[in-house]
Amino acid sequence: MIKKKLFTPGPCEIPPSVFKAMSTIEHHRTSQFKKNILEIQKGLQYLFQTGQPVLTLSSSGTGAMEAAITNTFSPQDLVLVIDGGKFGERWGEISRCFGLEVITLQIPWGKAVEPSQIENIFEKHPTIKGVLIQACETSTGVAHPIEEIARFIKEKPNTLMVVDAISALLTMPLPMDEWGLDIVVAGSQKGLMLPPGLSFIALSQKASRFEAQSKLPRFYFDLKKEKQSLEESTTSYTTPVTLMLGLKEALRLICQKGLETIFETYNLYSRVVRTTIEAWGLKVFAEPGAPGMTAVCAPRNVSGTHIVKKLKENFDITIAAGQEDYKDKIFRLSYMGYIEPEDVFYLLESLQKVLLELKVPIHTKGVLEKAKSQLKL
Repeated sequence: MIKKKLFTPGPCEIPPSVFKAMSTIEHHRTSQFKKNILEIQKGLQYLFQTGQPVLTLSSSGTGAMEAAITNTFSPQDLVLVIDGGKFGERWGEISRCFGLEVITLQIPWGKAVEPSQIENIFEKHPTIKGVLIQACETSTGVAHPIEEIARFIKEKPNTLMVVDAISALLTMPLPMDEWGLDIVVAGSQKGLMLPPGLSFIALSQKASRFEAQSKLPRFYFDLKKEKQSLEESTTSYTTPVTLMLGLKEALRLICQKGLETIFETYNLYSRVVRTTIEAWGLKVFAEPGAPGMTAVCAPRNVSGTHIVKKLKENFDITIAAGQEDYKDKIFRLSYMGYIEPEDVFYLLESLQKVLLELKVPIHTKGVLEKAKSQLKL
């Protein structure tokens, strides 16, 4: 058996059938490719749990984040950015770049925002036009309480709930229509089991009203243009055909398995990884943690980057270090994408060997045996 070796929070492992689908090429303006786009659209709506169009852009997830800003807001609009990590910070950077006024709610890395903190800010600033947040903050592994915050924003007709679901889509429930999420953005290289290169964005009817009044400039990321193209089962610009064919196959696999089963699988992987980390005597960094990844506090006197390096050298396993001030303080394990129970166990088994080699004083008795039992191996 070939062990999977990519355990980063993007890019992720890809199923063989998706690789096979990407091994062919088609012209993007044919009647056959229009059928592909229709099929892809149905799959994306199932994934986003929405009746609204889900637009596919040729970009990384940051492109969809930028499109969310430029298509729905206007200069000097006031937005609230939940900044609890590198990608919350990115919402603020994009907003300021396009002339929005930004209130930043700074959250300590590794912690989730409290809905009451947002409510308190609205008491002082009732004209906020948008709340910009991550469902999963990739730099820390934190899951923010999206449903509770959305319930509050839903009652505000002049405020949009804008969610970066790039590391959350497919790993945790985010029913767009049911929860009243106004804009949801995602990327191809995580739960969708594809290479980087595609991003996705869906707008609620409420967000579409904002879109009609937006005065910010855009050209390539013009969502009105993309919606019109989608109505004709095409795209506005040259489509990355191989990625789209891979997307079609990935969506087929996802729909075949079903969202509930996928969520249960990620919850299992998350529970096994975290209980193993804690049984060793190490500390999980994020509270509460998102199901698709786990950030771990580096042991005393051992840097997170050294653990990353040793896993690569000894086992050809790639995990992620922390970012910015947390580069050496944490390391991040992810099981998004095409990962099976034996892969999770292989990761934990290899990590235990690295920790022992580095003379980290961990408890090992029965720990991996329990993980194996939980994974039903």
